[in-house]
Amino acid sequence: MNKELGKTLRLVAIILMGLTAAFTLLSGVGTSCVAFFIKREYKFAFGALYDYRWLYQTFVFVTAFIGLVGIWATNQLVRRKRTAYRDAVISLLLGVTISGIHYYASQTLRGEAAPTNIVFFTNVFTLLFFLLLKLPGIHDYINFTEPEDGADIAGGLTAFITGLFVITTALWIGPSHMSQGGENWVLVLQLPLSAVSLVLIIGGLRNLIKEYLRQNAPEVSALNKEA
Repeated sequence: MNKELGKTLRLVAIILMGLTAAFTLLSGVGTSCVAFFIKREYKFAFGALYDYRWLYQTFVFVTAFIGLVGIWATNQLVRRKRTAYRDAVISLLLGVTISGIHYYASQTLRGEAAPTNIVFFTNVFTLLFFLLLKLPGIHDYINFTEPEDGADIAGGLTAFITGLFVITTALWIGPSHMSQGGENWVLVLQLPLSAVSLVLIIGGLRNLIKEYLRQNAPEVSALNKEA
């Protein structure tokens, strides 16, 4: 394995971490509709959870907190902090645990766990990917701490891709959150989701453009001198 492949694996790890953190945070925020606004008569969808609102209220706060921890860990990875890898793995272990409990509870109580199952498997996949990076033959080529050229690329791509997933939340979560009348309940949160996603997309593009201009500055200067 060469160093370029090591850089690519690090980039993939950061993007996966950012997406997983976003999914986890969205899961916590999204669960609030069941935890605080559910009515017993909504038996066609979430009525079976009415007597377990206390459990889902717990999921809201704990899952959202873990999502925020994941975002912080992603930032640590981008900034190449010394404990970044450890922090990311701890965040993922917490994410697997709480999303696993949530997954089991929803599957048991109402016979369906979407989209919590997506959050659970995303946390599991990302955790396994991070553990894979520690295997002999791979570990020596991946550096999460030393600075290198192109540092803004990881943060920019992570923010941009995460923003795209956030802004399309209603599309991939909507099927599991439809009323009998065909109303997509996710659209209730579309305004804040759109605002957050636009910040991520614009911020990500800014970092990518900034890094592109930085790397190509010598070539631009040379062309200007020739002109």
